Amino acid sequence: MRKWVFILMLMVLPNVAFALEQSFTQQGVEATVKLVPDKIEQQTEVGVHIHLSKDGIPLIDRDVTLEVYDQASHQPVISRRVDVLDNEYVDSWTFDKPGDYRVVITIAEHQKPLEAIQYAAQVKVVDHDSQESDQSFFAHHFGDGHWGWWGAGLMLIMMPMMILL
Repeated sequence: MRKWVFILMLMVLPNVAFALEQSFTQQGVEATVKLVPDKIEQQTEVGVHIHLSKDGIPLIDRDVTLEVYDQASHQPVISRRVDVLDNEYVDSWTFDKPGDYRVVITIAEHQKPLEAIQYAAQVKVVDHDSQESDQSFFAHHFGDGHWGWWGAGLMLIMMPMMILL
């Protein structure tokens, strides 16, 4: 039982720890997608950096599109092709209003547009004047006020102990 919990923890923790940078391999294409900055505020420039490679060789011949959806809508707020800069697909934009958004990146070959790879990330945009913009990942998920970083630290210390016991 402990072995399965440990394996499950190894599979889940990297996704939690690096929520805005993900690497994956699909159809032989290795992709790294990074959204910057870590805290996304209204009227602050947000960037996406996508590095694609196959067998260690950078791929710059793909059709990469960016779509940003407001959670309340099925129509994209932003929809455009991402350009290549120094062996990386790069784009940037700003959010006009705070809220929850979905960023969708589609990667396709010119000859095989139906065999596309798709990446999606949920993004919370906060008003730069609100207290919420000062919250970290752990404070957001483990509570700010009473527990905040202490609760996250306690959780990180207790998790390995629970697995080992």
